[in-house]
Amino acid sequence: MKILIIDADSILLNKRFNYGDIVPRLQIGYVLSLLEMNNLDYYFLDCRFIDEIENSLSFYKSADIIVIFFNTYDYKFAFKLANYFKDKIVVGIGPHASALPLTIIYEDSPFDYALRGECEYDLIKLIKNLGNKDELDKIESLYYSEKKNSKISLIKDIDNLPYPKYHSFNGRYYDILPVPFFKKANWGFVNASRGCPNLCTYCSPMNRVSYGYNYRIRSAKSVVDEIEYLISLGKNVIEIVDDNFTVSKKFVTEVCDEIMKRELKIKWVAQAKIDTLDKDIMLKMKTAGCFCIRTGVETGSNKIVEEVKKYKGDWKELVEETFKYAKQIGIIVDAYIILGLPNETENDREETLEMLKKSKPDFVQVHYFQPYPGSLLYDNAEKEDFNEYLYHYNCSLKEFRTVKNKIYKIVYFNPKAIIKHLSLFSGFYIRNPKIFSRLVNFLIN
Repeated sequence: MKILIIDADSILLNKRFNYGDIVPRLQIGYVLSLLEMNNLDYYFLDCRFIDEIENSLSFYKSADIIVIFFNTYDYKFAFKLANYFKDKIVVGIGPHASALPLTIIYEDSPFDYALRGECEYDLIKLIKNLGNKDELDKIESLYYSEKKNSKISLIKDIDNLPYPKYHSFNGRYYDILPVPFFKKANWGFVNASRGCPNLCTYCSPMNRVSYGYNYRIRSAKSVVDEIEYLISLGKNVIEIVDDNFTVSKKFVTEVCDEIMKRELKIKWVAQAKIDTLDKDIMLKMKTAGCFCIRTGVETGSNKIVEEVKKYKGDWKELVEETFKYAKQIGIIVDAYIILGLPNETENDREETLEMLKKSKPDFVQVHYFQPYPGSLLYDNAEKEDFNEYLYHYNCSLKEFRTVKNKIYKIVYFNPKAIIKHLSLFSGFYIRNPKIFSRLVNFLIN
């Protein structure tokens, strides 16, 4: 019996990628490790790194079970893949299957099963018990035509998961962010926690449904053991992929202390919610090797931030003060902006521009609002306001592009920013010229 695991992200096939973050799906990595531990024969196809799908799929025709991981914006592509293998057993996993299993399991659907939430262990149970209805009905996260009372599966002790199957991931695009060193970058990725206790109404189902609100952390020893293992594989920069690494300052402190105790000389980056950061915790992270914090700024409008339940108070002042501390400490800031949140006005977008002029992040990534299934804004939205990619627009796409270009000019195209950027990263670009060319093409286009 052969199993094919597919990451159905069609970012390259749809020509959507130019410059930004692409990280390996560590949930898939955990699945691959568990398949290997259970002596199950598998293939892995990462659709983000193929240019032509039909020839790639023909290679895997001998597979017996097809497992497809996909998000809502790749719903149509996932069905194309499922239809190609419709004579096989096809299983849907990932955010969309977790949030809306009824949209993939129905009469004449090419999908046979959906697994909801953290399905790593449940997928192994499903594979081993195919044909045994009594055992299948015991799998709480399993949704199929004869069992529609499924529940989201959450793994309580995530320390017990094996390390993801790192060697299965193609590192061709996993090195987007410049690093302040004169080396060829070799990225490794670690998941230190799961779940998120915050109530932001726009958030993706990966937290809201797939990983839940129940925040669970690994032990600091386990996290640093994995970092040390990645270093032994030749990784020289680590990204902690948690949506909010700094929920618990005690946990962050323990991880940093463990890194320093072992004297690990490793550059690393983490994502953090701004109101969980302060000067002390950023200094601790910096001392332990953190060179960059990625953070969801989203907007400069206090009104919008409060409406989406991200923060109540003076958001602009908090952002500016936090970024000022980061600069004093010497930590690079990568700010995420969302344009088009519900009720956003032209004045709100102007507030975002003014905030960025004052806070001066080192990098910025601008996204259009996507109301993902599983988020409160998706549940409350009028569906006729959405196009096929689920974007919700409060003004024309042309205006959004205009604002986006203004943001890039503020952050990237001013003399001080250019001088700082080159002073930090010129050595890196010499050793990693492809990343520099991607950045230039991105900014020009």
